[in-house]
Amino acid sequence: MQHPGHIQDVAEAFAWTCANIAKHGGRPDQIFACGHSAGGHLVALLATDEHYLKAQKRGFADLKGVIPISGVYTITPGRVFEHAFGKDEAIVKAASPLAHVKERLCPFCLIYAEKEYPFLDQMAEQMCKALKNAKCEATVRQIKERDHVTIIRSAAGSEDDVVTQMILEFVAQHSNLKLVPKEK
Repeated sequence: MQHPGHIQDVAEAFAWTCANIAKHGGRPDQIFACGHSAGGHLVALLATDEHYLKAQKRGFADLKGVIPISGVYTITPGRVFEHAFGKDEAIVKAASPLAHVKERLCPFCLIYAEKEYPFLDQMAEQMCKALKNAKCEATVRQIKERDHVTIIRSAAGSEDDVVTQMILEFVAQHSNLKLVPKEK
């Protein structure tokens, strides 16, 4: 799929979730977005470029927080991204979450692996710095002894995983929920 089709799909899915979460026992005022790799890029773009949400009659106020994992925050023209974003510099810049950072964005918890694909670690650090410079709440965490795949595979497989715990703590902190230690 070519940009902006993928982010439009994410915005549509987010809007559906806002409209339907209460029917499934959830709270529409407590929705967080999380994604890994391309998904990390897309949740970051959703949380920084409001026009995709507005097209779905939603806005930044509907998003409680965002957790991009191993995401891409700056798209550059070139072979790596050409299939999804094309060659037009204005389009790739518009697809870059870092280009949209401004004040009053929701909290971010950026996570990346120690043995990440080239430049993803630097992009996460740059994104966090830009968010903080814009007076947004942001944290960035490097996960030791993980790579681009194991960072998410390990999180998906265990409630006790460090990434899973970071996500749970972030959600609890920003939704005023209390984490309760599990019984043994």
